[in-house]
Amino acid sequence: MGGLGTMSARAWKIVASFSPSWETSLVSTSGPGGLARVLEGAGGVFLIADRSVASLHTAWLEAALGGRVLGSALIEADERLKSMSTAGGIIAEMSDSGLMREGFVVGFGGGLVCDVAALCASLWLRGVNLVLVPTSLLCMADACLGGKTAVNYRRARNQVGTFYPAGAVVVDTALLETLPEREVRSGLGEILKTALVSGDAALGGLLADLAARPLPPDAASEAVELCLRVKRDIAVGDPLERGRRRILNLGHTFGHALESARGFDLTHGEAVALGCIVAARMAEALGGSPGLSVEVAGLASSLGLPCAPGKAVRGSMSRFLGRDKKSTSEGRAWILPFGWGDCRQVLLERTRERELLGAALEADA
Repeated sequence: MGGLGTMSARAWKIVASFSPSWETSLVSTSGPGGLARVLEGAGGVFLIADRSVASLHTAWLEAALGGRVLGSALIEADERLKSMSTAGGIIAEMSDSGLMREGFVVGFGGGLVCDVAALCASLWLRGVNLVLVPTSLLCMADACLGGKTAVNYRRARNQVGTFYPAGAVVVDTALLETLPEREVRSGLGEILKTALVSGDAALGGLLADLAARPLPPDAASEAVELCLRVKRDIAVGDPLERGRRRILNLGHTFGHALESARGFDLTHGEAVALGCIVAARMAEALGGSPGLSVEVAGLASSLGLPCAPGKAVRGSMSRFLGRDKKSTSEGRAWILPFGWGDCRQVLLERTRERELLGAALEADA
């Protein structure tokens, strides 16, 4: 007889474990030679760059890329343009350029541009080689490492993305010489966050030096290296952010919602600094180190960062907090600093969150 008859199918189960085996080489350089060495033997390069920054460093890019460029996409560093539409347009240009799987995508710009470049590299042909050249202090000290890629969706920050670490990151702090003052301060917001997460005395001590203007090159280079070492040590054991790596999101739950609620008129680093102050107040209410929020706010102020989020946004905050990626049916996970180097993930159900957040914001009244 044909067919399977009346026999019962034997039950079985297969488990396949896929562990990410990613490695990123972080290379400090002085001038374009570092990127040129990384790209030796590259079959072709597709450049994704901040239009304004690329125009300031044309000679640097030409010396680093040589005749390897197959095509390019120059984009504006505007959060409102950090979208699937922008990514789709870049991917179309990558296709037209003939970029093959052995080719390289080079992202040249700040955190926004590197996020978009990394997302496009992760999607094209299921992943092509990626090199990032961060040109902002924030991107050098934080965003360039760790593999998070993203674009915004419906005004909410980084809702669509992948994990796709760059094979190499080339850091040339000389590129910071053309960075606008406000963007320097934005980077200091992320460095403040990293100092709070790590409790690193050397990094904390550098914050005073970094408040000087113009930005001291040696202090900036040392701060970038220390921040990347902190992030490396935390992220490598948790590449997909399922556990300890989440503490690096200190300041981001409130900060991301604030950015969206204010229509992206704050820089990311400004919003993160404000998020750290609010999180410290919430931690104090739960038994954290007394006076920590005042200390953090004082440091933020000395670095030229805002210390109060403004009352106008409070009514719309809940809508954007609801889109936070750490939200669950039981509540929302907040990263709260109970002291320098003592950040913890705390799950807050909605009523308790409203109470703590309301009290934290009331301190600005």
